[in-house]
Amino acid sequence: MTGLLRILARRHGRWAGTWIGVVGVLVAGTCSAYADTYPTAESRRVAVARAQDDAASLLLYGRLPDPGTPAQMFGWEIGTFVTLIAALLGLMLAVRVTRAAEDDGTVELVRSCGVERDAPLRAGLVLAGLVGAALGAVAGGALALQAGAVPGADARGCLAFGAVVTATYLLMAGVGCVLAQLLPTARGARMGGALVLGVAFLLRGAADVLDVPPLGWLSPLGLRGSVGLFADDDVRPLGVAAVACLALVLAATWLDRRRELGSALWSAPPRSSGRLRVRSATGLAGRLGARSALTWAAAVALGGAVFALIGTGVVESARDGSLEGGFLGAQLDGADPAVAYLAYTGTVVGIVVAASALLLAAQAVGEERAGLTEQVRSLGAAPAAPLGAWWGVAAAGSALTLVVSGVATAAVTALGIDGSLADDAFWYVVGQWPSVLVLLGVAVLLVGAAPRLAWAAWLPFGMSVALAMIGELLGVPASVIDLGAFGHLPVPGWGAGDLLAPALLAALGLGAGGLGLLVVRWRDVVTG
Repeated sequence: MTGLLRILARRHGRWAGTWIGVVGVLVAGTCSAYADTYPTAESRRVAVARAQDDAASLLLYGRLPDPGTPAQMFGWEIGTFVTLIAALLGLMLAVRVTRAAEDDGTVELVRSCGVERDAPLRAGLVLAGLVGAALGAVAGGALALQAGAVPGADARGCLAFGAVVTATYLLMAGVGCVLAQLLPTARGARMGGALVLGVAFLLRGAADVLDVPPLGWLSPLGLRGSVGLFADDDVRPLGVAAVACLALVLAATWLDRRRELGSALWSAPPRSSGRLRVRSATGLAGRLGARSALTWAAAVALGGAVFALIGTGVVESARDGSLEGGFLGAQLDGADPAVAYLAYTGTVVGIVVAASALLLAAQAVGEERAGLTEQVRSLGAAPAAPLGAWWGVAAAGSALTLVVSGVATAAVTALGIDGSLADDAFWYVVGQWPSVLVLLGVAVLLVGAAPRLAWAAWLPFGMSVALAMIGELLGVPASVIDLGAFGHLPVPGWGAGDLLAPALLAALGLGAGGLGLLVVRWRDVVTG
């Protein structure tokens, strides 16, 4: 099994290491800012009182316990993002080393060499566990190095923070391993895991908004609140999480032994046996990606509407001067709170839509490795046609999602915030399309150059998200924040100057994507 573990580490170590580094930078770069943001006991008292009574804050971050030290506020706000990243990393890595390794033939090749039947799964589980331990060590260690500058960040709290990050990661990794046995493809396992993660977020949010703690106990994302970081630092929930992780591992092992290689215990419903009538690579990509695009459109529209609806309390807090400092305070600073919150909502929606577009574009890699691209090109399609088709589907799907979400957000704004701002709410969402296009263009360029580089498309995405969401909180200069894809919102009452940045982003995206279609002609199709 040692050899298998080394192979998996070589294949996935750089990718996992990048995410671990992102978490370390996020923790080290933000924790000390909370001591400056809330310098006095009075400022902390007001912030804690508002956070404990605001629906938007409760839904996003959970409950902030008393007395609200800077360390607690860090764990409350930034801890939300860190644990969410950990959960995503655990899910994606678990699927990569299990179902995806079966889909690409790696497990079959390894078994043909005479290794034990369970060896590939055990190696994948060990690698996932090592990555989780490294993730928690980096998160807790980065915080411990800054502990002296953050009141309330004692050694026990830093250790508990790292343990929570690791436990959250391992819980979602266990879920990913189980889904990899139940569902027939890696894509299906990822989509199932995304659904589980969405339900986990809703359960945690409902537990805090409705003040029903048992709901939060059912969610991996609720572990942070159950432990009570930098307050109680209760280790009992971590013990329960460890038992749950062990149960998931045993379940995945048990399920793996009861199925054949490449099969699934939960088969997809049979599809129509009728002929798939398409006349081009674009039509084929559209048929294959339509369900995902429509699902994203519905989900993002609902989420954007809910996010706008719960913003009423945030806007009122900002208008009466009670929302100062912190993450939301930085987002709403320097503008009319209602307008600033709608702009912030548009940014959040744009981030989610950009992620969905990158996932759709990544389907081009999956189809190429599965051999479908080779078949399409054998029928006379141009070398760039399959990649261009997925680019078009991702761009059109993101546009549809933004329009639907913009309409929903505008309707909620008219009913719950300010009717005169409904048009602005719509354009703040729809105006994120150039931001999506530039990130999508970079992804197409990387895939066109080499499918193995597709993962690197998430680096500019992650940097843009960090600059847009926490750049002002960290005091990053505006000129640097503007380098991100999400720092250029449309301005109501547009002028020619207001359109320059979105037009430039769109042009860069189209140029990068066009270059990707050009370079894909110079390489061979990759299969397997």
